Amino acid sequence: MNDASRRTARLIRPRTTIAIALALILAMGSTVSFAAWSASTTASSVAANGTIALASSGISSLGHTYTNVDTSKIVPVTLSNSGSVALPLTSVAIATTGALPAGNVTLTVWASSGNTCPTSIPAAPTVKASAALSAPALSLPAGFVSVPASGSVVLCVATTLTGTLGEAAGLSLTPTLTFSGRVGDNWSATDASTTRSFTQNVAGLAAPRIVDCISGTRWTIFYTYDTARIVWTAVPGATSYRLYRNGVAIGSAITGTEFTANGSTAVITQGGTITVRAFAGSVQSEASNPLTVTTYDPVGFISGNDVRCGAIG
Repeated sequence: MNDASRRTARLIRPRTTIAIALALILAMGSTVSFAAWSASTTASSVAANGTIALASSGISSLGHTYTNVDTSKIVPVTLSNSGSVALPLTSVAIATTGALPAGNVTLTVWASSGNTCPTSIPAAPTVKASAALSAPALSLPAGFVSVPASGSVVLCVATTLTGTLGEAAGLSLTPTLTFSGRVGDNWSATDASTTRSFTQNVAGLAAPRIVDCISGTRWTIFYTYDTARIVWTAVPGATSYRLYRNGVAIGSAITGTEFTANGSTAVITQGGTITVRAFAGSVQSEASNPLTVTTYDPVGFISGNDVRCGAIG
């Protein structure tokens, strides 16, 4: 081989090596691109051809009678998916009927660590979702729980009575809870089970509420009295009412829902703060909102025989 041939061979070999490397890079790039496209297409195909279906059991076990505020009823609720695709849970729709204000009961949901639930609502770091039953729905956080295909999960569902016993006693509420789940942007399933309602009651009598104090005049042969007619709301289940002055029971039981007082009666002889309680046998309600009254004697003849209405709390 002469010198010219050697120089040509040296030039050709690097070019051949570069061409082979470029071909390998292009081949590898084509393979990676195809694999990514294939995985995406396969996932879409499974979702498009699958099914989702949601059913529940255990919600009706939330029926309960509260004997005090800040107490909870906790039950396990099983959610089942008879479809072929796992279903992430997204929300719980809430509908209520009844006299007990729905804002006085809080709904809390979290994932059970087994098939049972604790006797109290756990603190952090347990992931929970809570809302008053007056809300139209309870939103569940992203990634909260997914119901597996042809499987089930157990959630702990709790209701807690809040507020004061006086405003809730003797009342009841019937909520209906509807769990929902979603796959992707618009493929959803809603629980259509027939046992999604329960009734909760609050023991005792609701507290009456003083709604009016009407000033008036009482005429007698010897004297004219200024009077105060106290009016309060009726309490379901109550058979009588009693007035209290500064927290001490005074006078006798009253079967109606109003009382006209003047300073010569045993009820208002010293004025002060008046409240009312409802009674049904040995059961009594909390005290009503307060009413202030004052007694006076404008002519100095009979001390404290005139009564004036004050502020209603």
